[in-house]
Amino acid sequence: MRQLFPFLISKQSENDYWSKLEENRSRWKIKSQWKTILDVKDLNPSQRIMFSSPYDQGVMENGGKWGSRFAPKSIASALKNLHFSQGRKNDVWQNLELSHDASEFKEGYVKFHSKFGDRPLIHLGGGHDTLYPFFQSLLNSTTESSQNQNWLLINIDSHTDTRIDTQPHSGNPISRLAKEFESRLKIWQIGIHPETNSVETLKSIPTTQQKITYFSQCKEMVREFESLVAEGWITSDTNIFLSLDFDALEPQYAQGVSAINGRGLSLEFVYSFYKLLVERKCLIRAVGFYEYNPLYDHISGLGAKVLAQLILHT
Repeated sequence: MRQLFPFLISKQSENDYWSKLEENRSRWKIKSQWKTILDVKDLNPSQRIMFSSPYDQGVMENGGKWGSRFAPKSIASALKNLHFSQGRKNDVWQNLELSHDASEFKEGYVKFHSKFGDRPLIHLGGGHDTLYPFFQSLLNSTTESSQNQNWLLINIDSHTDTRIDTQPHSGNPISRLAKEFESRLKIWQIGIHPETNSVETLKSIPTTQQKITYFSQCKEMVREFESLVAEGWITSDTNIFLSLDFDALEPQYAQGVSAINGRGLSLEFVYSFYKLLVERKCLIRAVGFYEYNPLYDHISGLGAKVLAQLILHT
């Protein structure tokens, strides 16, 4: 245990962490750090761009447990043990520490976008609050013509994360995005448990269209998908951001989370849903994985392995 998590038994490390937390709480900002980005000619078509956000302060501000900041490193370690094919082992990784106002992250992303264009992205949180600056920068840093495009945020989650609070945290990234992007953004919530959400968070959002598919309705997912296609939510040019909150999955797989549920979606559901999007030729711009907490995972690291295999097949 000491070899795996030395910071757990180091009082000095713990004190240093909480001291830094108090310092950052007053300004809600951590300097972005960008590694050198490879030139686009060095990438082949099978490679994906992956960003990691080792950040969990928003989870704690929402009353959750600390530890999801170790998720990207744990998932990356599990990925290295898998056998990739067709050159995908050379995926490009960028390690980021995100600011909630996203100003520095946006500056870095503009440089990234100028080199890589609209390559599909993989984003590894951190808490779900890291979705906000990443998605915000994705929309704000694209070309002028694409800024008029419509986006669909698909959130596979047990919670809507639409609380209305003044300070940012892991319980309100989607309501903040809805407020900022209004009619340009539609939101499809999948797997929501009404008993674990307040009545207020299940209401419609004034500025943005939102569709909620509750956990009990997920058996009819193809029909739900077809209804959104018929309503014009999903077209050939709809930009899709797929967000997976790890606590949406069945508890035998998702033990390593801050807010575990008594029931959840199966892995087969997640694979089948992604396959549905691909078969219908949906324009998937980015896929994000959030809220995995390796400190509360099974000793075998089951959660990291589950997420690594999900990433491999996306």
